[in-house]
Amino acid sequence: MQLDLGMLADNAHIDPTGKLYILGEFRYINAVALPALHGRMVLVFRLVADAIEVRDKGTADLELEVVDQDGHPIGMPRSPKMPIRFAPVGPADRGKWWAQVTIELQGLLLTKVGDYRIFIIANGQNVGSVPFHVQLQQPPK
Repeated sequence: MQLDLGMLADNAHIDPTGKLYILGEFRYINAVALPALHGRMVLVFRLVADAIEVRDKGTADLELEVVDQDGHPIGMPRSPKMPIRFAPVGPADRGKWWAQVTIELQGLLLTKVGDYRIFIIANGQNVGSVPFHVQLQQPPK
């Protein structure tokens, strides 16, 4: 299983046909002061797995962990397990199944400037991460 797509956005939606809509992708958060409470963001990602990995259950247990540049978790150390559903990719990539996921994150407390990562853990294995950077917003001149 591997991370095929991962980003933060202002909003995202997956329609009933599986089409993914993403609005306002970003990697930088400009804070006026620290600590900063980021109101809302959406973590968007797609996992791809060999059919044999997920075919029997069609699901995987997902956990998230947000860490700062020193590797310290922010907020809770790791999210509770959440089930995600996989489906066959289709004739374009036989033998592969995917899960497209959007998760709304609210009230993320950012205490320092620097690099952060959201680790995506499926069935206990780290399958990838989505990076972002917090910087102080420069006052207007």
